[in-house]
Amino acid sequence: MKAMRPYDGFGRFGGEEFLVVVPLACCSDVSAVLERVRQAVEASVLEVDGHSIAVPVSIGGAMSTGQSADDLSKSADDALYHAKAQGRNRVVMAPDEAGG
Repeated sequence: MKAMRPYDGFGRFGGEEFLVVVPLACCSDVSAVLERVRQAVEASVLEVDGHSIAVPVSIGGAMSTGQSADDLSKSADDALYHAKAQGRNRVVMAPDEAGG
């Protein structure tokens, strides 16, 4: 996916969930990568039975500050629910442990 850097990782994490790993990046870099992913998905219009279908995507992001993988996943999942509650088709980053 051209929206990601060559050393970022992407894969399916659950039923409708995907994981993007953005190593050695600050929060604004992660947010920028996730926004590019969101825009790339949104721009990928599907053709089904002669109808064009846009695919909006909500993304929750979280930065690792040494917590467990389960806690990091929970933080990203909480951010995803905030993105959906704010109107969908957006990126929301979880606050970091320092309160940011």
